[in-house]
Amino acid sequence: FSLPMLGASLRVTVRISAMILLIVAAGTMFMSSFAANGGARMIRDFIESAGLGTAQMLMFFLLVVFVLGFVLDWTANVLICVPLFTPFIREAGVDPIWFATMVLVVIQTGYLTPPMASSIFYLKSIAPPDMTYGQMCRGVLPFIAMQVFTLILIALFPALVTWLPERIVGF
Repeated sequence: FSLPMLGASLRVTVRISAMILLIVAAGTMFMSSFAANGGARMIRDFIESAGLGTAQMLMFFLLVVFVLGFVLDWTANVLICVPLFTPFIREAGVDPIWFATMVLVVIQTGYLTPPMASSIFYLKSIAPPDMTYGQMCRGVLPFIAMQVFTLILIALFPALVTWLPERIVGF
């Protein structure tokens, strides 16, 4: 430990905190402008005109989260999608803990899934120089398969994620 190390750590901490704050601010501004311009009504109209049932609506929302996971940081994805989709989820009678858990698994899967695969780009910076992007993409396939398997389990057996919160909080 030394004072120069402390100074360097503080600079990195401030830089990362500023990036996170910028993402939060941008997500909040986007949601505010989206809501002010009738975005929620547009989604409601789409769901009604498409005749989506609860399961189809959930799959549509999770697909949107997955695709946004290719290009957005997880923080921005959560800040944009959760406030947007929560009213529809509650109205449909879906357990919010179950839905939130599925959203988080889908965000993780989007982070791993090529072509964008943000996590691969992060790992590339610490991987051996001779390791190619293609090798890394093949390397994440088992993890993607496990994420999909987990999502299927959670979707089929909601009690896997709701049992403990029900016992603790008593919902």
